[in-house]
Amino acid sequence: MFATKDIPAQTNLGISHYFFETPGDKKLIRTPLGGFYNQSDDPNCYSLIFTDFAQLVTKRDIKMGEELTTSYQIHPYIKD
Repeated sequence: MFATKDIPAQTNLGISHYFFETPGDKKLIRTPLGGFYNQSDDPNCYSLIFTDFAQLVTKRDIKMGEELTTSYQIHPYIKD
């Protein structure tokens, strides 16, 4: 997925995943946004994790045409 315009740092791009539990099992649903960004060892976005969902947020300014990337691990940026 590539930026269609310049995007400032700390911009919330939207919900990338929903989390839910069924008896004895935790699951997630990936939204279209969550399905199209790519993995990078030097990502320009991160996942902001809430109890029931994750949002994709830009780490730095992103230029038009730049690919949106993140670490595929759901990790440290957690918010209740």
